[in-house]
Amino acid sequence: MNVLGTLGLWERLYSNVKKVWRQKMKHFIPMLLFFFLMGILNFPACENPVEPGSPAIIAFETNRDGDYEIYKMDIDGNNPVNLTSYPANDRYPVFSPNGEHILFSRGDDSECELYIMDHNGDNCTRLTNNNVLDLEARFSPDGSKIVYVSWFGYDSSTITVMDSDGNNKTVLTEFGSYNSPIFVNNTGIIYASSGEWYTNLFHIDIDGKHRTRLTDDYDYFGRFFIIRVSPDSKMILFYLFSWEMAPDIYTMDINGQNVKKLNSGEGWCQSVEFSPNGGKILYALSDEIYLMDIDGSHQLRLTNDDKRDFSATFSADGENIIFVRNNDSPYNNEDKNEIYVMNIDGDSQVNLTNNNYDDNSPQSQPVR
Repeated sequence: MNVLGTLGLWERLYSNVKKVWRQKMKHFIPMLLFFFLMGILNFPACENPVEPGSPAIIAFETNRDGDYEIYKMDIDGNNPVNLTSYPANDRYPVFSPNGEHILFSRGDDSECELYIMDHNGDNCTRLTNNNVLDLEARFSPDGSKIVYVSWFGYDSSTITVMDSDGNNKTVLTEFGSYNSPIFVNNTGIIYASSGEWYTNLFHIDIDGKHRTRLTDDYDYFGRFFIIRVSPDSKMILFYLFSWEMAPDIYTMDINGQNVKKLNSGEGWCQSVEFSPNGGKILYALSDEIYLMDIDGSHQLRLTNDDKRDFSATFSADGENIIFVRNNDSPYNNEDKNEIYVMNIDGDSQVNLTNNNYDDNSPQSQPVR
């Protein structure tokens, strides 16, 4: 079974984990939920929310050819093209800020390396070569740098910055338990660091200097972060998870001040992000998609069904929402996901892939 992005693994282990996490699972749980988050990660056809002739492109992963490959398609689902065609799992596509390149991971549960290619699949280049799991890769806002996490074991990882061509690698951290690195402007990185009984957010310069703690010991073991930075780089959006508490979404200033809790609910948060203009927050909570203002007001539920809806993201222009739905009910097939698009208000939900395979990790191409 592929651990990366496997929601089914989470479902099967969850009932047992709560009994033993304090004794035996305290190092395994962070890695397990990290993989779960990476993965995360059928209405009748109705009016398409995308205007005819729209040039927007979606990159995604699919196993329709046997192993996972990176595909692209128009935002109306037309013209799917295999960009990788390689006998290994190619997953987690990320567009460069200018839309010209796609960053992705290639490998399996024990070794996963980072690659970059042109948006049409040409000039595929290997960026890392260290026989570990290189994941959670992100571009800097200007596209010149990439930050990523290298996992050496369940509780051992480092954060590295490199040029977008793979040169000039700088390891920013000692061995520890780190996740969710993301750039602030082009000069700094915010990331989560977890100890035995706490998790905190830190800021560090891209040269590894001036490490600053932004939060004060979230001391509930089992908490994890999904971190996003607002388009104007003034605000941090993050999600906290605890085995014993409800999932919480917070914002705070970029310097760690003015922390504000935006929601309170049950279940788990599978994705959270700012809208392209920074005015809205999109999130997936317990298999449904929601939208709210950045102050937590006007929370709107966009999906309401017995399916599993997750991995929600905005189209590059902010006019549509792309998400993943598992149409099995109950959830019997963890590898039967489809990619949907809908209007910003949740109307006109359209299945873009509509096949018997796993289509996942959609990313909208920035305007080129």
